[in-house]
Amino acid sequence: MQKITNNNGQSILEVILALGIFSLIAVSMMALATGGFTSLIQGGEQTEAEALAQEAIEGVRSIRDGAWNDLVYTTSSIGITGNQWVFSGENTTQVIGKYTRTISFDNVCRNASNNITACPGSYTDIQSKKMTVSVSWNTSKGAQNQVEQIAYLTNWDSREWTQTDWSGGSGQPIWSDATRYDTDDGNIDSSAIGQVSLAPTVSTSFSSSTWPFDMPSDYTYNATQIQVASGLASLVDQGTGNFCSGIINACNTFLSQPICISQTGCSWGGGSSGSSPAWSTTWGTYADWEGSSNVSGSSPTTGGNPTNYKNITITRNSGAQTSSGYWQQSFTTTASNPETATLNFDWKITSFNGSKLTSYIIYVFVDNTAGAPVIGNQVWSQQITGITGWVSVTNLNVASKLTASGTYYIKLVARRIKPFGNPPNVSNVVGFDNVSLNWFKSGACSGTHNACTTYNSQPNCISQNSCTWSLSASYPTNSQTVNPVSGFVTSTINMWTGFSEIANKNGGEIYYQLSDDSGGAWKFWNGSAWAISTLATDYNLASVVSSNIRTFSTSTAQIMFKAFLKSNGSQLVQLDAVEIGYTDATASGNYTTSAYFVSSAFNTGISSPSVQVLEWNETQPVGSDIKLQIRTAPDSGGSPGVWTSWYGATGVGTYFINPLGSIIPVVLNGNKWLQYRAEMTGDGLVAPILQEVRVNYK
Repeated sequence: MQKITNNNGQSILEVILALGIFSLIAVSMMALATGGFTSLIQGGEQTEAEALAQEAIEGVRSIRDGAWNDLVYTTSSIGITGNQWVFSGENTTQVIGKYTRTISFDNVCRNASNNITACPGSYTDIQSKKMTVSVSWNTSKGAQNQVEQIAYLTNWDSREWTQTDWSGGSGQPIWSDATRYDTDDGNIDSSAIGQVSLAPTVSTSFSSSTWPFDMPSDYTYNATQIQVASGLASLVDQGTGNFCSGIINACNTFLSQPICISQTGCSWGGGSSGSSPAWSTTWGTYADWEGSSNVSGSSPTTGGNPTNYKNITITRNSGAQTSSGYWQQSFTTTASNPETATLNFDWKITSFNGSKLTSYIIYVFVDNTAGAPVIGNQVWSQQITGITGWVSVTNLNVASKLTASGTYYIKLVARRIKPFGNPPNVSNVVGFDNVSLNWFKSGACSGTHNACTTYNSQPNCISQNSCTWSLSASYPTNSQTVNPVSGFVTSTINMWTGFSEIANKNGGEIYYQLSDDSGGAWKFWNGSAWAISTLATDYNLASVVSSNIRTFSTSTAQIMFKAFLKSNGSQLVQLDAVEIGYTDATASGNYTTSAYFVSSAFNTGISSPSVQVLEWNETQPVGSDIKLQIRTAPDSGGSPGVWTSWYGATGVGTYFINPLGSIIPVVLNGNKWLQYRAEMTGDGLVAPILQEVRVNYK
């Protein structure tokens, strides 16, 4: 029997098995797709968090570039104010959508090789900071993710004001000499190059040195004019006997002709008058002065007041910052010091625009020399502010300019000053017209009255007003000098304290100079300081020398005097002795216990700087201390304006005490000038030493 089998369909079991396999594959594919979507979401969150961390790093770097001393926080968020990143304040964080951003700062410590190491290390690097940015968020499944980035910041683009020497001493308010400073309290020692410290204490004793005139060989003098004998330095009688003396009157003090002509050297002149050349087209000559390629003068025949006039044109395209030109006309006077001298002229501005000018000024001069005028000697000037019609100036008194007979020059000047490379909109043109100068003088006595000492006979002498004929000895009248061959030297000098003389002057006088280099340079008190003499009369009375000798130099530990014996010819002047007082100083081996000094004011050259870090080098024995303060000031015309209070690391009235460096309070930023103040203390047995001060700014 044949068996027939049908394979065209599937059994129920096969269908169920196929559906089960399909379900497993479908579920796996769905799980795979869902996981992929989750990974994509988490990857996007990670990228966004890293971008926020990087943004924080760049923002803090921007703040760092503006002012290093803004980085004073341990934890602070940042924000934007006025298009600039700024810190939000201590212990602040920032929530940005689902993210929380935290920025924290740590000190950077370095080892002896200056490599970064775990703190405390060898020292804390005040010029570096470690920044950690943490961005955290919660995922869709409630888990917390976090991104953390670390960056190191350095104060790399700043400048430093450094002082390493104070040996030049005090008295320099504005920084120029790197070895000097402004003021101190008198208790510091800055004599050694490269350091400043507490001054050693000294014991002092008062002494004096006297120069008697016993030994002629001990002194330098002209033996024909001075003799040194019997303990005196005396003027020598010249043996010429009788003489004429007195103080003559100037010729112009004699107001009548008979008296005038009786005085030798004086003459009586009649009255006279005159005027400058008449105004015409040929009046004067033109000359360029400054910026000559853009200045010209001309003589228009119409448009004046009423016809011809002189003008000066400074073109609008003038490249020079200062441009000027002038008309000049000479005239001659026949009398000195006229009683009246008046100047008349008209002027007019025909072209002007002041929008791009510093100044445009017209001047009139009356000079006794030809050529370019000198600003400051003008008899009239006018600052121009606009176009004008003809303006008349009449009866301008110029008599003080005509001090002697001779030739003078009227000068008409236009002068323009503009900023560099910024030409004005129009040319500047001024016109002058009807210029005249008239002078007048009545009869007067003039000349040079001969000195009384020129008359060798009694009749000629007494005929002269205020001259007297004397029957007496004749002494030199040309201030004869005497000085020691060798100066006084003391190795322990502390200060010169006094100067006195014993003398018989008989109506004459004795003057003095001092030297601290054995007569190489002679000095006198000029009213404010000891200066090297250059004139024959650069000397002082003994009382003036004594009042100011305390400030005379002790650097060479020596002193010498020069005496000037002055007589009118009849006065016997004698010098008996000169005494100089001084104090000796002997070091005690101890030091002052406190001192301070103030640096010169330093110009940073930056209009609004950040004053960031203060550091210094010191040697500080046990029992001593050095601390500093800082202040700043705005600029006021090239000098410091109003100073702030003195600041330390934590505010007004505090101090910087860490020589390795401290951040300067930001309140001192923005001022162009800065200055430091150093205080030193000790126990009297030891002294701290300051070797270098560095102020960091940008």
